[in-house]
Amino acid sequence: MSADRLEDLVGGVWFQNLGAVLLLVGVFFLIVWGWTTGRFGPGVLVVAGVLMGAILVWRGDRVRRSLQGLGHAFIGIGFGVMYVTLYLGHFTLRVLPAPIAVAALVAVSGLTLLAGLRYRVQTIAALGVVGAYLPQLLSGLLHIGGFALPPAALLGWIAAVGLLVFALAARAGWSGLDLSALLLASITWVSSNPHGDWGWPITIGLAAMFAALGLAPLPRLVRTEGRVRPIDLAVIVAAPLTFIVSAWPMLALANPRLVAMLLLALAALYTAAAAWVDTRRSERDLWRPLTGAAVVFLTAALERALGPDYTPIAWTIEGALLLTLGLAPRAGWLRLCGGAALALGAMWGFGQIAGSDAWRGLPMSPLAVRTLVIVVAVLLSAHMLARRRDQLTSAERYLPEFVVGVGHLLLAVWLAHEAWAAAHAFEGPGGAWQRPPSFARPPGSIRANALALAISTCAWTAQAAWLAWTGANARRLALRVIAALFLATAMLGSLLGLVVLDDPWSSDWLPVLHAPGLLHLAALALVVAVAGRLAARRDALDGFDRRSPEVWALAASLVMLAWTWREADHVARALLGMPGPHGPGNQAGVAEAFHRRAALAPVFTSVGWLVQALSTTAIGWWRRSGFLRWMGLALVGLTALKFVLRDLAGADPFWRFLTAMVAGAAMLALSWVYQRKQRREAAAPRSPAA
Repeated sequence: MSADRLEDLVGGVWFQNLGAVLLLVGVFFLIVWGWTTGRFGPGVLVVAGVLMGAILVWRGDRVRRSLQGLGHAFIGIGFGVMYVTLYLGHFTLRVLPAPIAVAALVAVSGLTLLAGLRYRVQTIAALGVVGAYLPQLLSGLLHIGGFALPPAALLGWIAAVGLLVFALAARAGWSGLDLSALLLASITWVSSNPHGDWGWPITIGLAAMFAALGLAPLPRLVRTEGRVRPIDLAVIVAAPLTFIVSAWPMLALANPRLVAMLLLALAALYTAAAAWVDTRRSERDLWRPLTGAAVVFLTAALERALGPDYTPIAWTIEGALLLTLGLAPRAGWLRLCGGAALALGAMWGFGQIAGSDAWRGLPMSPLAVRTLVIVVAVLLSAHMLARRRDQLTSAERYLPEFVVGVGHLLLAVWLAHEAWAAAHAFEGPGGAWQRPPSFARPPGSIRANALALAISTCAWTAQAAWLAWTGANARRLALRVIAALFLATAMLGSLLGLVVLDDPWSSDWLPVLHAPGLLHLAALALVVAVAGRLAARRDALDGFDRRSPEVWALAASLVMLAWTWREADHVARALLGMPGPHGPGNQAGVAEAFHRRAALAPVFTSVGWLVQALSTTAIGWWRRSGFLRWMGLALVGLTALKFVLRDLAGADPFWRFLTAMVAGAAMLALSWVYQRKQRREAAAPRSPAA
C-alpha cells in the first residue's frame, strides 16, 4: 500500500469510525451528567436523546449523497444514540416501563437492520451494535454505579443484540460486524462479571450465543466458490476463544465433570459443523478452523474430566490419534493439531516427573508408569509417520525423525529418573542392598549416585545401540545421527562416573565384580557390538557417517582406558587389604600401605592397557581392520610412554622388572608379527601386469 493510500485510509476511515464511537461515548456521559446533577429530568433526557438520534439519522441520509462514508457514519451514530438513550431510560433513569422500553429497543434494532440492508453498509449496523453494548461496557470498565445489570439480564440483553447481528451476518455476509459483536460481547461480559458468580443456565446460554455467532456465516460461506475471506475465518476462530475468555471464571471454579460435559458438547457441535462443511465444499479452509475449535474443546474437556494426573496421558494419546487421522489425504491440519496436543501432553507429563521426588521411593511408581505411556505414545506416533511418509508434505520431510528424536530424548530422561529411583531404592538409606554398618563403606549417597549414573549410561548406550542398529537396517541416516548423539552422552556419562564422580568402591566389594563397574563394562560391550554391526553393514552407511564404526570403537576404547584405570586401583587396594578412597578407614591408615598402593595401581593400569592394546590389535587382524590395528599400536605406544614417565619412577623394583618384561615381550611379539607379514607379502608371487 502506498503512503498516500495509507494516509487516506487513516484520515478518512479510521478517524471517522473512532470519532463516531467517541460521539456515542460522549452522549452516554452527557445523559449520565444530566441525571446525576439533576439539571434535566429523566423524561427530558430520554426525549432529547431519541430526537438527537433521529436527527443524526436524517442528516446522515442527506450527507451521504455528497460524502457517502460520513453520511453512513452519521446514520450509525444516530441509531447508536437511540440505543443508549432507550437503554438508560429503562435501566437507569427508570422513566420507561419495561414493555415500552423493550418494544422501543426492538424497533430500533429492526430499523438498524433495515437501514444497513437498504444502504448495504456494514458501518451503520456496527455503530448500532456499539451503541447497544456501550452502557454496560463503560459501566463495567469504569465501575460506574447504577448501570450494572445482573448476569441473567445482561445475558438476555447481549443475546438480543446477538440475534440482530446473527441476522445481519447470515443475510448480508457482514462477518466484520459478527467479529465486532463477538469481541464487544466478551469484553462487556468480562468487565461486568469478573468473578464468575453465575450459574449453569447462564453458562450454557453464553456457550449457545457465542457458538451461534461463530457459526452464523457458514450457510452463506459453503455456497461461496474459491477461498473465503480472512475476516470470515476470523469469526469462526474467535467464537470459541471469546467464549472461553468470557466463561473462564465459571469454567475454572465449577464442577470439573459438568464443565467437561459442556466442553464435550461444544466439541461435538463443531465436529458436526466441520463434517457438514466438508461434504458441501471442496476447499478445506472452513473445515480447518472448525476442526481446530473441536480439538480445543476436546482438549480442555479431557483436562477437566481427568484432572492433572491423567491429563498428560490423555493429551498425548489424543495427539497420536489425530496424527494418525492426519495421515489421510488433505488432512495436514489434523497432523498439526495432533502435534500440538502431543507436545502439550509430553511437556506436562515430563514437567511432573522432573519436579517429583520419585527417586526417594521405589522405581516404576504410578507417575513413572504414566510417563512411560506418554513415551510409548510419542514413539508410536513417530513409527506411524515414518510408515506413511508419502502423505507428508515437503516441509514435513523430517517430521518422523524429529518425533523419534523427541521420543527417545523423553525416554532417556525417563530412564535417568528411574535409574536414580532404583539406585536409591538399592543403595540409599534403608535400601535393599544395605548391609549392617560397615567400617569401610563410603559415607552418604556416594554409592547410590554412582549406581544411578552407571544404570543411566548403560540404558542410554542400549538406546544408542538400538537406534544405530535400526538406522543401519532401514538405511535411515537420521536415526544413526541420533544414535551418535546418545552414544556421546552415554560415553560422557561413563567418563564422568569413572573419572570425576566419587569412587563408590571399598573393601566390602570385590574388584570388577561390583554393580557400577559391571554396568559400565556392559555398556562398553554394547558399543563394541554395535561398532561391529555397523562395520558389517558399511554399504548401508552414507558418506556422512561411513566412518561411524571407527568412531564407536574409539569411544569404547577411551572409556575402557578409564575403566581399567579405576579397576586397577581397586585391585591394588584389595591385594593390600585397604578400603576405598572414600572409606572411613583412610583416616587411620598406615602411610606405608598408601605408598605401596600408589606404586602398585599404576603398574596394574599399564598391564590392563597393554592387554587392551594387544586385544585391539588382534581383533584388527581378525577383522582385517587397519583402523583397529593402528588403534592397538597407539595404545601400545601410550602404555610404553606411561611406563617410562610414571611407572618406573614410582613402582617397586620387582614390579618395575615384571612390567618392563611384559611390555617389552609384547612389543617384540608385535614386531615379529609385522615382520613375518612383510616377509610373506614379499615372497608371494606377483600377478603379471595386464
